[in-house]
Amino acid sequence: MKDAVALTNLCFESREQLDLELDLLQGRAQDEAGQECCDAYLYMRPLRGDGTVLTLLEVYDSYENMRKVAEAQANPDVGKPAELTRYLPRGGYLQRPTPSSTPLKDQFIWVARMKAHPGQRSALIDAILEHAKFVEENEEEALSFLALESVEDGVSVVVFERYTNEEYLRNVHATSDSMARLRDKLRVLVDEKSSTGYAAVSGFVDKQEALV
Repeated sequence: MKDAVALTNLCFESREQLDLELDLLQGRAQDEAGQECCDAYLYMRPLRGDGTVLTLLEVYDSYENMRKVAEAQANPDVGKPAELTRYLPRGGYLQRPTPSSTPLKDQFIWVARMKAHPGQRSALIDAILEHAKFVEENEEEALSFLALESVEDGVSVVVFERYTNEEYLRNVHATSDSMARLRDKLRVLVDEKSSTGYAAVSGFVDKQEALV
């Protein structure tokens, strides 16, 4: 598993400006697909909102390589970085051994953000990883389920999830006994939580699948 992950929000002045920049963003993703140090490079559009924000998921073998790529690609005219948070993968999986037959552009991405009560992050991670094991073994249409802890503070946790479609998340994943047990634990361990659904705009999560 790669050991450097970042999520960055890119803000544009308008949806029209964002759409105009998509070709450049796709070119960046294609460049990164050829880099051995990069495991994922994905621009995602929130399914709710005004359409002027993209979130970039980056997964590299080190923060040093991530920094080098960012410096090489620096362009002040393409999106204003509003927020970058660095993470360490703690467990779960980013890809399945066999790539999905569902095109990435049709997949559903779910990012859950949590803040643990003080002193409870390790317990929260353990609870998530127990559930991740169940998901990996029993939910074949859950294509990614990666637990991340922020290196910026001692409480934040993110779970990056990827499904063949939103219905699978809602009707299968969310209704399992394992998910029910996790919810019970979250009520005790989590101080704040939020979730966002995304569609892939450009890039890749699995190099065996076609780029968006």
